[in-house]
Amino acid sequence: MKEQKSGLEEDIKNLEAENHADSISKADIKKIIRNLTQEIKHASPDTLRMIFNNLFQEIKINPKTKKSKHPQSRIIELKGISIPFTEVKLASPRGFEPLSPP
Repeated sequence: MKEQKSGLEEDIKNLEAENHADSISKADIKKIIRNLTQEIKHASPDTLRMIFNNLFQEIKINPKTKKSKHPQSRIIELKGISIPFTEVKLASPRGFEPLSPP
């Protein structure tokens, strides 16, 4: 039991070392967002579309309202995508691969 416990504790330490999510500070996140902002300024329309599709699950652009202080303003609703911090690798079961001609 003690050997298993020490083995499991070592596995946990190895997994924590691989996942550095807990060591990311708010300053690091702000720096990443600033860098992304600079990259977006010079991106092509196709690249922008790809970025927004990967960041947001849903984007709603509401119609212009007459009650607004600015006649050209609209309300935009963004539904973000939750990005998991774990990675799972799976192999497809046999039988789904395309078969070579005999």
